[in-house]
Amino acid sequence: VLSNITRICSKNKVSIKRLIQNPSKSKKNSSIVIITHNSKDKNLSKVIKQTEKKPYVIKKPKLIRIGAN
Repeated sequence: VLSNITRICSKNKVSIKRLIQNPSKSKKNSSIVIITHNSKDKNLSKVIKQTEKKPYVIKKPKLIRIGAN
C-alpha cells in the first residue's frame, strides 16, 4: 500500500516530506498521514482522486493545508 501511494505521489510530482503510519488496535488497517513539500493544488488533487479509487482505501482521503502559501 505504501509503495503504491508513494508511486502515485511521484507520478504527480508531489514530494513527500514525512509519512506517518498508525495501525489500528486490531492491526487490520492503518491510518496514514502524508506531509508533502510545497506542491501545486492540481497535483495534490490528482493524488487524492487517484488514491481514493484504490480498493485498499476505507475512508476518503482528506487534504489539510499547512502554511500560508
